[in-house]
Amino acid sequence: MNARKAKPPTAPTSHPPLTLVRIRAGLTANALPDMVGTVSGSPVRRQKILSVAARIFSRNGYHETHVSDIIHGARIARGTFYLYFDSKQDILNELIDVFLARLDSAIKKVDLGRNAPPFSQQIESNLSRVLALIESERELASILLDRRVTLDPAMERRVDVFYDSLCKMTRNALIQGVRFGLIRRCDEGLTAHFIVGGLKEIFHRCVVQKRHPTRLKESMSELFQIILQAIGTDRASFARRDIRAK
Repeated sequence: MNARKAKPPTAPTSHPPLTLVRIRAGLTANALPDMVGTVSGSPVRRQKILSVAARIFSRNGYHETHVSDIIHGARIARGTFYLYFDSKQDILNELIDVFLARLDSAIKKVDLGRNAPPFSQQIESNLSRVLALIESERELASILLDRRVTLDPAMERRVDVFYDSLCKMTRNALIQGVRFGLIRRCDEGLTAHFIVGGLKEIFHRCVVQKRHPTRLKESMSELFQIILQAIGTDRASFARRDIRAK
């Protein structure tokens, strides 16, 4: 009986370094210096890419901006970009999501409790906080308000939910104002959409279209005065009345 030949020992399987596993198809070796030593990526570099993208989106328009523009503006390798984001749509979604979250936190519900500030003061405070955010983040605001930008369905729903929530909050404030005699009886739902729509149009004209961009604060103040004159029961007392008198 012939003796069975022994199989030669198999060479140990070599696994690529962990960094290389994260390299996607089509990336070149130029990406390696930015990727070595990281798996999840640098938060600082991620924020830099977002900031650069927001600036370029605002300047060139979303559809006219290419990934290569963002790569060039951020001074990174193409592989580094894809380490953090799948596409420019991925960046847009994150930019808008972050901005909406900040906008949501800037808008406070109107409190008509015994120790609350005057009604009109709370409204003005909300407008001031929104204005301050838009002034500090004009690039992000212009992206959100630009009607030419096509969002993916999930983000469209996210934006719609935000505006629906804002209209509902405004409607509830109007209902409370009517109950306390600060606002004349009206269709609160329709009036809420008028107020939110007016704000959106002012932001769009001043921020996106850049028509009289320095008049943003003045335009918001004028809109506030129009609202007071239209639905306030007494403009003088509306501006100064303390709810505690109720």
